Amino acid sequence: MGRRSRKPPSARGTRRGGTGRPSALRVAAALVLLGAGVALVIVFGRRTPRPAPEAVPDPAEVVRAVASRLGCASERITVERVSDREGALSSVTVHAPAGFKVQRFELELEAAVHNLAGRLARQPLTEGGGYGLARLEGVVAGQRVRVVVLGEEPPVTPKGVRPPQARPRLAIVLDDAGASRGVVEEIAPLPREVAVAVLPNAAHSAEVARALAAQGREILLHMPMQPVGGPGPGPGDGAIQVGLTRDEIGARVARALAVVAEARGVNNHMGSLATTDMPTMRAVMAALANRKLFFLDSRTSTATVAEQAARDAGVPTLRRDVFLDVVSEPDAVRRALQQAVARARGNGSAVAIGHVHPITIEVLMQELPALAHEVKLVPPSQLAD
Repeated sequence: MGRRSRKPPSARGTRRGGTGRPSALRVAAALVLLGAGVALVIVFGRRTPRPAPEAVPDPAEVVRAVASRLGCASERITVERVSDREGALSSVTVHAPAGFKVQRFELELEAAVHNLAGRLARQPLTEGGGYGLARLEGVVAGQRVRVVVLGEEPPVTPKGVRPPQARPRLAIVLDDAGASRGVVEEIAPLPREVAVAVLPNAAHSAEVARALAAQGREILLHMPMQPVGGPGPGPGDGAIQVGLTRDEIGARVARALAVVAEARGVNNHMGSLATTDMPTMRAVMAALANRKLFFLDSRTSTATVAEQAARDAGVPTLRRDVFLDVVSEPDAVRRALQQAVARARGNGSAVAIGHVHPITIEVLMQELPALAHEVKLVPPSQLAD
């Protein structure tokens, strides 16, 4: 067999790259393209705007938006930035107009907060029965919030401060005594001017009324009256109800006064329905007129006619300005007490109603001594006219 002829080495070397010039050109081209790509990224990266950070929703504005959709005007909503033992808190109070759909508001507010990855939980209120309508607490966008719905008109800011010729007068009444004998000892350290309203249908009503009167306090009959229907306990036995005859209303008032015999005056327990009915209130005032008792309208409804019925019957009367413990927490009670003092400064006098709860009593013991130079504590009978 003949030998194959081999190609010259020069030919093989030339195919493998020879001098290497083509490879160098490819490297150079790649570097040029890389540089151009980097330049484009820089240029277009500078031109592309960065997305703006999402605004953190204000819990108060969330409440305003939901309430507004249901017919509650913005001026009926008040917001306070406060602090408690857990930190900062937005306290939002909705002063519900007549016909405000509270349950729908609760549901829509819970849904709106849920959509913001927040949470709200319904909480109890001390003063229900037509005045305290709802309370919700939780977290919205990392911010704590408390929402309270009240069946009351927004507070009116006094046009001016009265001349300082006399100290403003403040009357404080603590409701719901009679269920426990222990309240007598708990209240004892409070100034004697702090009055107490005793229920006639509680376990120890007569005994508690006598013991509190022996402390030199003014006692009121805390007369149970029919509230607007809703969840929670009712006013109890012997309550004044719409539709009762005048004689039956008089008899129920007489039986209640026989239990709380030390009473100098009367105020309503619940009563958001009864106090709006003029025939019912006229019958109540007729029963009080001959006994020389005053009537304190607790104003558990904005539609109350109790004060007008009392004046028509010649019964001395006065009205509640502030509830101290709608939210039964120390800081909330302190703020409400300051509101009562401010109302007294602006109007010359004010009436604050609280309850015989340990928190309320403790706050009053702590705060009243420091308020002595600002207001004069008086029993409520001194403000009745």
